[in-house]
Amino acid sequence: MKYESHDIGKILGLLTLGGGIKEFLESSLGMLFGASQILDFGFIFAIIVGIALYYHKNWARILTLCLSYLGAVVCVIIGIVYPFHPSGMVSEVSFRGKIIENPALWKVYIILVFAFLCFGLLIYFLRTEKAKKEFG
Repeated sequence: MKYESHDIGKILGLLTLGGGIKEFLESSLGMLFGASQILDFGFIFAIIVGIALYYHKNWARILTLCLSYLGAVVCVIIGIVYPFHPSGMVSEVSFRGKIIENPALWKVYIILVFAFLCFGLLIYFLRTEKAKKEFG
């Protein structure tokens, strides 16, 4: 049996689609059971982009790359500006459902590094020659 490498577009598409479905369930069930008063429609965007990535649409690859670059640049800017802001810039940070009040500088940097690495991985995988061939 010949080994075939994994399909980048399908993997990222399924992850994005799964994230969109998760956001839909959290938003709608939160509204239904009174845990949230805001219905977030961002899941529609995630589902559309996830399906497009799955079917190797080049516009979805370019859009994901652009948003990943934007997210990485925002992480760097926050990392540079945060220590110099007089009030600490943030009174609380929400990370994976937990609220951290008056976060220490090192906690903010851990979150920024984690976010930057996620954006960096997306950029890396979508800029490989294999991904360029897959997406045409």
